[in-house]
Amino acid sequence: MIGVQKILQKKGEYGVRHLTLKRLKNLSTYQRLSIGSWKDAKDPSIYGWHDIDYSHIGEFTNSFFKARNIKLTPTYLVAQAVSLVFACYPRLNTLLRGDLLYQRERISFSFLVAIGKEFKDLNLSSCVVHDMTKRDLVQFYQVLSEKIKRTKQNADEVVQTQNDLLEKVPTPLMRYFLNISSFLLYTLNIRFKGLPEDPFGSVMISNLGQIGIDNAFIPLVSYARVPVLIAIGLVKPRPVVTQNREVVVKDMLRINYTIDHRYIDGKNLALMEKMLLMAFQDPERWLIPAPETIKEEFLEEFNRKGVS
Repeated sequence: MIGVQKILQKKGEYGVRHLTLKRLKNLSTYQRLSIGSWKDAKDPSIYGWHDIDYSHIGEFTNSFFKARNIKLTPTYLVAQAVSLVFACYPRLNTLLRGDLLYQRERISFSFLVAIGKEFKDLNLSSCVVHDMTKRDLVQFYQVLSEKIKRTKQNADEVVQTQNDLLEKVPTPLMRYFLNISSFLLYTLNIRFKGLPEDPFGSVMISNLGQIGIDNAFIPLVSYARVPVLIAIGLVKPRPVVTQNREVVVKDMLRINYTIDHRYIDGKNLALMEKMLLMAFQDPERWLIPAPETIKEEFLEEFNRKGVS
């Protein structure tokens, strides 16, 4: 035994210990979730990004604030625009169970929330808003802002119960716990105590611009069964080439997409981008009403003029 220990102490030689390693403890919940989520790099992701003209949105958000005392961030506007796309094309609102696709009846979005007083201590949680297409912008803002507030204060009972449950799962067992939970919730379609209803929804949105990240993609996680993941980047001046081939500088919002190819193909992604572009061109008309109430009008206008 002593001889073996002496051999293991010889670093850098073939057949003996290669690196000096120390196991990390006190991992954040998100790190432990990540370890449980990915075993290898095989996945059906397709990626895309789009810059949206935000130069006129400042005037819209300022007037919205003056009229309603509501401060809109890109998260609310992007989510409302995506909700309009899903209202127009409910075929996007699907769930994969085994090898079969099912259409969801409710349209629910999940939002990643950064928790922590200091940047180095940030952790991630999430909250879900159901029936997105039935809510106008004010209603959506009221629901999401309250959920975010309660999540950051650890006052949301559902989220806290979920986080407490995850804390009890040992890291080596996290992958099995997540896969079993996904199997029960989605494949067998059984809800059990401790997890919220449809905890991930059909779209997952994260505003990475709030922590200074401009261009990044959210990775697919198999247990979530989410077909569309959106990372919102920064609003900042970018060079834009006009139709007259002139280069101008405009405030542009970067939106990064990760799409599960099993649910949505490139054609659907292109359609989504064009619809988002059109919605942001006239936010007063397309982003304030509940999407269900204007989907026919929006589709008619979209098909009439298209967006380039």
